Amino acid sequence: AEGRGQGQDQGPGPGSGSGFDAGLGTVADISTRAPSVRRRGRRRRRGLQSDGDQDGDGDTSTCPVPEGYFQSLYTGLNMPCPEGTKCAGGEAQPAPVRGYWSKYDSATGEQAYQCHRKTCKGPGNQLDDERVLACYSGANYSSHKCVADELLCTEGAFGIMCGSCKIGYTYSSFSRKCVGCEKDWTTNTATVLAVCFVGILLFVLAGYACIGKMYGFGKVGFDVARTFNWSTRIDIGKFKVVYAGVTILASISTTVDIEFPEPMNTLMQLYSLAQIDVWGGFAAGCFYEVFHDYHAKAIMSSITPFVPMLLIYIVYVLRRAFIPSHHEERRAHVFSQHMQAFLLLTYLVLPSVSQIQFRSIRCTEIVDDITTGETISFLRSDTNIDCRSDKHQSFLRIIIPLILVYQLIPVMYFVLLFRVRHKLNPRDIDETTALRIVQSNRTDPDVIPLRFLFKGYSKHYWFWECLEAYRRMVFISGLPLFDSPINRGITGSVVSWGCALIYREVPPFKQTTTNLLNICTLQQITLTFFMATLIETGALVEYGGLNSYAIGSVLTCVNLAFVVAAFGFAYRFFQIKKKKEAEVQKTMNEQLVEYAGSLSNRKRTKSISERGRHDDDDELPAAMKEFVPIGQTPVIVEATE
Repeated sequence: AEGRGQGQDQGPGPGSGSGFDAGLGTVADISTRAPSVRRRGRRRRRGLQSDGDQDGDGDTSTCPVPEGYFQSLYTGLNMPCPEGTKCAGGEAQPAPVRGYWSKYDSATGEQAYQCHRKTCKGPGNQLDDERVLACYSGANYSSHKCVADELLCTEGAFGIMCGSCKIGYTYSSFSRKCVGCEKDWTTNTATVLAVCFVGILLFVLAGYACIGKMYGFGKVGFDVARTFNWSTRIDIGKFKVVYAGVTILASISTTVDIEFPEPMNTLMQLYSLAQIDVWGGFAAGCFYEVFHDYHAKAIMSSITPFVPMLLIYIVYVLRRAFIPSHHEERRAHVFSQHMQAFLLLTYLVLPSVSQIQFRSIRCTEIVDDITTGETISFLRSDTNIDCRSDKHQSFLRIIIPLILVYQLIPVMYFVLLFRVRHKLNPRDIDETTALRIVQSNRTDPDVIPLRFLFKGYSKHYWFWECLEAYRRMVFISGLPLFDSPINRGITGSVVSWGCALIYREVPPFKQTTTNLLNICTLQQITLTFFMATLIETGALVEYGGLNSYAIGSVLTCVNLAFVVAAFGFAYRFFQIKKKKEAEVQKTMNEQLVEYAGSLSNRKRTKSISERGRHDDDDELPAAMKEFVPIGQTPVIVEATE
């Protein structure tokens, strides 16, 4: 008891012990004899004589080591079992329990570290097994007779805090363990190709629908356009709120380093599908061994989005080349399509890529040897990477410029919007003229390509998407930089609650229901961060008396209520817009019939096609001028004739 606390604040060492002499079951039997410690004079390290007994012939009264205590191989003192470990007494050294890891040697093994993953199986929970107990006997422990990774880590895991996966295994964020790769490489390849094929097919159909709808290229084009017409009725503002909320909620479990109780954990797994993580989602480490290295994953995740960006540009150049130079409107329309595709891609990949980038530079230090105070620094996301190595320093020279590129994407948003700010929010003019300018944005070639950035927001907050992008990155990429999981949970709750207050006073969205949904989403994120913090501390179970299933059920109900509300608001918006479109179409048809009747009453002998399509533009009804581009749509000309 006199030695309690000596070295307890020190961390475990880095070694994984992969080169040990033998595995479990090959070590000597543990001795049942209780060790003795000299009690007179000043105690010294084990194996040294006391100052008052140079020849070793002093008082040799013994002090047995009971269960819950151990005799330190460093100081020779009987000490209480450190936190996160279990001591069997006698000659047994502290063994880490499930969820903790300690270095398997005599220098720093007395201290246990809490693992970031569920890969630390905890030999301290298996001390009833004689083979495990033998590994922690004084003689076998100090001579490294057992294989540390087999003793401390679950299947497929190895290294410091069991934070890396072996070849043939990949880390699953769902189970937070290393899982075996699918042995049939062909099956994995077929799955990836099938997903890519479906995505390309949907892209082609949507593009053909747009072409058929705008230019009337065949009956099939119009049928496809009618099939995809529902996509034009989606409320972009509500989509942004839901997508941002889902991606932030999906990142909470990894941010706070916890596993939510069921059924909340399953719901979080479903939410995580919204995060665009190509290499992690398809378990790229199972295809190529190089992706077991987190450095390679970070670099490839940063570079991969540039490939579809390049394809978008190449297709744009090819399409533009086939359009005559005097068809400026068609060229502007093609540019608008590809620009919106580019902006949507950056919007989807920005949070997940930033998360991987910031995790690739976050290192943690622990004590390697308490006798010298020497420390070791390793990457938190892959503990097999030494942060002080030349390899990691070279990696930083590559990843830091890539981080800067992605962090400037919201700045690019702002620059693009700032150029057309006078059209998005006209000032110093009368209200009627301002309304006309805002309505003309639906056809303005300078504004249409940027619609995804400002659509859904009020005209006074045309720049808000830039702030939203940084808000998402703060939650997903910034919070994991805090050292303590509890600090990350508390900070997430406070930041989310503060954002809810700001959005209540400054409603940026055009629709009232969208602002309400956004505030509800922020409150939900606040509650989830707070509950995650309580789960991490164990307060709900210890003081609240709640079991894990009850906690998971409550959180699931709250989150599902948010999803139901989002779909309810979206369906209501969908129906309202559909009704308005039907009313406009009905008015256009009535005016079209009236216009056709006026032509017959005046007994015009020449058809519209013989005199030219633009001769009677001034006599057309206002509704047709606003909604129907007669000069571009042959089907309307045919109906008019």
